[in-house]
Amino acid sequence: MRIAMLLPSLANKGPIIMARNLVNEIVKSNKATIEVFYFDDIQEIVFDCPVHRIVSLKEINIMRFDILHTHLLRPDIKAALYRRKMRGIKLLSTVHSYMKEDLRNSYGPVMAHLARVIWCCMLSRFDKVVCLSQHMQQYYSPLVKKELLTYAYNGRRIDGDTAAMAVDTADLTAINALKERYKVAGGIGNVTRIKGFEQLVKMLTVNSSFALVIIGEGIERKPLEALAASLGVADRCLFLGYRANAAAYYPLFDVYAMTSYSEGMPLVLLEAASYGMPVVCSNIGIFKELFASDEVVFYPLYDIKGLSDSMDKAIRERQQLSGKVKRKFLENYTAVAMCNRYLALYKSLLNKTCSAKKIND
Repeated sequence: MRIAMLLPSLANKGPIIMARNLVNEIVKSNKATIEVFYFDDIQEIVFDCPVHRIVSLKEINIMRFDILHTHLLRPDIKAALYRRKMRGIKLLSTVHSYMKEDLRNSYGPVMAHLARVIWCCMLSRFDKVVCLSQHMQQYYSPLVKKELLTYAYNGRRIDGDTAAMAVDTADLTAINALKERYKVAGGIGNVTRIKGFEQLVKMLTVNSSFALVIIGEGIERKPLEALAASLGVADRCLFLGYRANAAAYYPLFDVYAMTSYSEGMPLVLLEAASYGMPVVCSNIGIFKELFASDEVVFYPLYDIKGLSDSMDKAIRERQQLSGKVKRKFLENYTAVAMCNRYLALYKSLLNKTCSAKKIND
């Protein structure tokens, strides 16, 4: 199999990290050859295969490949519009989020609706559309032809290179100072409203046992800092901003918190599970699909007292939760498991092509 993967950039963000994990596992497997193509001049992560920056799909000798695998809006649209010039090439897209919620958070309701209509129209030109969970597949079933839809869980490399990097000395000092007096709840991700980090800040007002460390940058960082100050808990909050090696910080947390209002397939949750972290999750559908109630602690979204109680429970049951969540990760959410699923999907698409050729012959 010869696969071309098309990305908007090589930025250190969840969907690109997922693509990197998949590509590198495919390279290790020796079951396919793969090359990565990207548009924007952002190169923050490394792939174990040839990578090429392009402006247009015309720059790719696309007939060298059997499959074009795209990720995110711009690659999906460009591939769909170029479809007629890719006869015999199978198109596969991985959808990383719930369009309505994600686009509305970024562009507002009107532009989000328009973008969703265009995006779903483009996806109808693909041979397969891969969702990140069964929950997401059900979400898209009214929007995209059901026969095009399937799902594949994201996977994380157990020996991720970011985890091997040292924690910044100043960060380590600041976090350890908090740990001397409090249990530390951690959160990692783009600091946007959809992540629900403000619930953690509010939780500190009803639970004096915890401090909070947020790693990430985004438009909600300053409002969160202002909220912490107004609630009188700024001395228990540490907003570190973007860290390229964020995975190295998990062992410093006592509890990892996933307070999102919506998620596709959160790599940070899988990373926390890979470390055997006790995890507290909002009770949204994707989290309940991935983990059972004896593996993580769920709380009702928006319920600050419920969040506080769940944090305390995670500390009390840390040992049991740690073992179960790591076991679930190793059984279901490794990069190897993800790679095997995608290789099976690629093979299935190519087998359909071979069958069609035999019928036509």
